[in-house]
Amino acid sequence: MLRGVDVDDRGLIEAGGVRWCVRRWAGVGRPVLALHGFTGRGADFAPLARRIPRPWLAPDLPGHGGTVAPPDDAAHAMEAVVHGLAALLDALGAPMVDVLGYSLGGRTALHLALAHPRRVGRMILVGATAGMCDAETRVARRAADAALAARICAEGVPAFLAWWRDTPLIRSQAGIEASARAEMAAGRRAHTAIGLARALRGMGVGAMPAVWDRLCAVTHPILLVTGAADARYGALADRLADGLPDARHVVLSEAGHCAHLERPDAFAEAARAHLAISAQD
Repeated sequence: MLRGVDVDDRGLIEAGGVRWCVRRWAGVGRPVLALHGFTGRGADFAPLARRIPRPWLAPDLPGHGGTVAPPDDAAHAMEAVVHGLAALLDALGAPMVDVLGYSLGGRTALHLALAHPRRVGRMILVGATAGMCDAETRVARRAADAALAARICAEGVPAFLAWWRDTPLIRSQAGIEASARAEMAAGRRAHTAIGLARALRGMGVGAMPAVWDRLCAVTHPILLVTGAADARYGALADRLADGLPDARHVVLSEAGHCAHLERPDAFAEAARAHLAISAQD
């Protein structure tokens, strides 16, 4: 059970050297730690919290929303973020959580499970990868992310978002229900350029260590979810399923990369079935 903590009217909690902004929803059972994607916020999970009656802990990751991390790239690196999330769970009195991670959040969820396996119960990964193994590919991706980070700082958040929402990976989010999409857009506009830049440099796919060779250690029951229109991450999910000891891959029709919010009813049905088993353990 979650214990009471001192949370101000903005939902801010100090833990691990970070002032976390955490969106919480009440429910019964093991809490769900929900980790958003790049440019997202914890509040993005509201449509799912209404459909899945579990306690929800949805922090803004460093560089995003209302969370305030130390002003350097090191505080936004994957290892530091995972350490901070473990401290946040301690502060919230949550010894074990089920974890839902989308894209950047899915990568973070894998690293959390590897670093703190006893803190994690069941997992749901949406549009996730275990990183880039090829050294040259990683170097090229880091350089591309560094250039994009510089562009965000030079041109500002509104210009970046205008470009970002029309990229192939993000374009399918036009199918998200209008009110939820409007809330997400408002949250994105509230980001800072330097925050997004630090998150990109610290937690981008090229920056994070690849963990494909460590997947055998992630023994948690895992549901992998992708959208049928997201062929790239569908192939990555198949590869993850081959390497993880206890994982299955579900493909949602008429959905792209953000499948959990593009098809929230279908996603919630699959998620409830996966998490209900954990409630009986």
